[in-house]
Amino acid sequence: MVNPFDSNPMTHDDTKIQEPRLWASDGWTARVIKNEDDDGWAVAMTRDGQAEPALIGPWTMGRDKKNPKPLDGNAFSTLVKTASEFVRRSGQHCAAEPECL
Repeated sequence: MVNPFDSNPMTHDDTKIQEPRLWASDGWTARVIKNEDDDGWAVAMTRDGQAEPALIGPWTMGRDKKNPKPLDGNAFSTLVKTASEFVRRSGQHCAAEPECL
């Protein structure tokens, strides 16, 4: 949200990307990628500012059985919730393990 009292509102990144294989919003980026292990597709969820994805999972094939199903708003929302929960639980696990860095 842009602060109306901020002297430079352009310092806030409100950019949303909504493409068939790339969505970015709410601090997350979903990228549909080719699964290198087989003929399928995967989706990688990366939190803004992080170099590595927080979560990678399988992605649905489209009707033509060659290309991935396009990302949409409902799918992106579900992916954000899933990735956020995964990060939260991983943090809890790390806090409970003394050798976890």
